[in-house]
Amino acid sequence: MKAFILVGGLGTRLRSLGITRPKAMIEIGGRPFLEYLVADLTRQGLLDIVFCVGYGAEQIRRHFGEGRAWGARLAYSLENEPLGTGGALKNAEAHAVEENLVCNGDSFLELDLKTFADFHRQHQALASIAAIPVPVRDDYGALRMAETGQILAFSEKKPGGQGLINGGVYLLNREALEMIPPGRPVSIEHETFPLLVATGRCFGCTTTGFFLDIGTPQRLAQARATLPGFFKINEPR
Repeated sequence: MKAFILVGGLGTRLRSLGITRPKAMIEIGGRPFLEYLVADLTRQGLLDIVFCVGYGAEQIRRHFGEGRAWGARLAYSLENEPLGTGGALKNAEAHAVEENLVCNGDSFLELDLKTFADFHRQHQALASIAAIPVPVRDDYGALRMAETGQILAFSEKKPGGQGLINGGVYLLNREALEMIPPGRPVSIEHETFPLLVATGRCFGCTTTGFFLDIGTPQRLAQARATLPGFFKINEPR
């Protein structure tokens, strides 16, 4: 298994705070947020990581290099123009293996990767999505799932109401990546996942792990208040 972290976003909703650096490089507890994601993966034994980079790519590359200081083996897939979440993955397809863990670079989810991989294989899934229950959906889209875990549909973002939401971590077989059209921007959430749902082989693995994202000023403030105390990372070697 190999990990792909989507870190090409512009972070436009955070510009009101005067933040211009790549969103994944925003400091949380004095460390770039992306370090928490890398530390979580390497602690669980997943060392081969691909950064799907765009805006601010050189800043990320200068900080992490080849990843040795973090015990990782890092590669970089550069998009020369914004390609969206699915397009960035398609652009990195040459790095793919049979099973590929995909993480959003602006959210953190406490997830046991072995349990997630076992779920994916037991269901013979093309795609598995980590699903988390929330009391208030706010601007998250919800998942509608069968008792088996098969995802039946995605609902649009709307405020209020409890439900299961996409936790921003996926396991995708190579065959799933082949369904993404090349050469243009693609949203994995709005274009690729509905295609995978139609195959009947897209499943949601429900977890109650610690979750946060840094996509808005309010959520960034919450992350700064909670993440360093929840997840301790060591200094780079």
